[in-house]
Amino acid sequence: MKTKFYSLVKISLIFTCTIILFGCSPTEHKQAAHPNSMLPGRYQGYTLLPNGWKLTPQGSQVEIGELPLNMVLTNDGQYAITSNSGMGENSISVVDVKEAKEVQRLEVDKTWYGLSFNSDDSKLFVSGADNNCVYIYDFSGGRLALDDSIMLGDVYKKEKISVTGLDYLKKTNSLLAVSKENNSLYLINLNTRKVSKTLEMPGACYDIKLDHSAEYAYVSVWDKAEIAQIDLSSFKINNLVKVGDHPCQVLINNDDSRLFVTNANNNTTSVVDLKKLKQTEIINSALTSEVPYGSTPDAICFNSDDDVLMVANADNNYLALFDISEPNKTKSLGFIPVGWYPTAVKYDASTNQIIVANGKGLASMANVNGPNPLKRQNFRDIKYTGTMFKGTMSIINYPGEETLAGLSKKVYSNTPYVYKTKNWVGIQNVIPDKHDLEGSTKIKHVFYIIKENRTYDQVYGDIKEGNGDSSLCIFPYKITPNQHTLTQNYTLYDNFYADAEVSADGHNWSTAAYASDYVEKNWPVYYGGRGGGYYFEGGYPLAAPSSG
Repeated sequence: MKTKFYSLVKISLIFTCTIILFGCSPTEHKQAAHPNSMLPGRYQGYTLLPNGWKLTPQGSQVEIGELPLNMVLTNDGQYAITSNSGMGENSISVVDVKEAKEVQRLEVDKTWYGLSFNSDDSKLFVSGADNNCVYIYDFSGGRLALDDSIMLGDVYKKEKISVTGLDYLKKTNSLLAVSKENNSLYLINLNTRKVSKTLEMPGACYDIKLDHSAEYAYVSVWDKAEIAQIDLSSFKINNLVKVGDHPCQVLINNDDSRLFVTNANNNTTSVVDLKKLKQTEIINSALTSEVPYGSTPDAICFNSDDDVLMVANADNNYLALFDISEPNKTKSLGFIPVGWYPTAVKYDASTNQIIVANGKGLASMANVNGPNPLKRQNFRDIKYTGTMFKGTMSIINYPGEETLAGLSKKVYSNTPYVYKTKNWVGIQNVIPDKHDLEGSTKIKHVFYIIKENRTYDQVYGDIKEGNGDSSLCIFPYKITPNQHTLTQNYTLYDNFYADAEVSADGHNWSTAAYASDYVEKNWPVYYGGRGGGYYFEGGYPLAAPSSG
């Protein structure tokens, strides 16, 4: 659920926006002082994000690397390992789950999503992302050590491959890898450490998962809303199954009868009957079935019996739990609040615990020592907004029925979303302070002026009526008289935020009220100089919200 229905939306460190409201006199919209409870920050019992959402993460919280995108557990449940793909640093975090402590953080040049152990956890395979390789690490006693890397293309030709999902094939000691730039599937012989087969895929690939018989592999084709079934004996695409928009993580139940895949560009998880090879059920993990797209379900796991499905909703900061014991009769069980932008979830049967990787951590913060256009600076030497996502891991005891009911209430209280019971779909409301669910009769026209790459304080910090910091103002009235005059004649919106960090996601939020999972997970790659292109402002379908 996103900006369209917010009364307060997340801080932007790139946009200063002036909203001019016509049809009312200046005195009718005089700036009112905001109560402290509306300002982002930590409060007793919760953290208020600048987007209006509260965070009340459950369990123990462990700090890990920037923007974790994926996670694997060791067979004994002792260690959880995340691949972290932030703008400032890419790394692998090793967390001792029993001790709730990060025991190793290993910096890597490039990585993106792909993680897989071999069968005895002695080897960890890690996506080398736009380095077009797979890294092999030895793992023992909670420590990783680089063993080797396997190139998937000619390093000298600078091919665009970009490795994403990985899965290990035990019976032939092989590794399967997919990519999102050249849309391919690779079969890697781990004995020779060379690519033995390559298959062209119908689109950009996100995840790959083997069934338990190792007869088929299933690939989520991110930009085609499809699951590709690969016959491993012939190494060809056997079938394509239509699912929801932006299919991400794939899971297969123990008897290989059903496949589950999250659809990040809408609010659902698709269930595919693997005998019929068709989608037979759609599970909506939003807080209600009627809300607009924007929950961004991007990760899933089962409990030990495969009768409970847990779905991480990245943009709503919670897990949704479902009873899936009966095919085509899924029942909602409740919700668990977690950290900011959850990207991975696992269940540990040995401790009956849920482990969640939170991509953006536990809180936002100001970057007072951030970029200054009057100085030549390197983002690695300053507090740049794109490098401030310090990921976390939540270790949560699996809740009983009564506890889950209380946690579900907490999730509903964390949202700033205002529910309208009828005839509201497609209506753009201007919501007054009392939330009477009626649009304003005073506002006739809105002119929305976006000034990129400037914070509120940099331009309007000198306006004493606003909640600004004059010490940060470098474009005061004498430099920006037109903008200042607009605020004097009409209104000043301090504490009004766009849910974005940089231009790439900021333009999406400002014009479409949503930045897709592709945008959120790929702008750090490009901004960090680790490959990819600037595909974020139209013309690239995978980056676009489902609503356009």
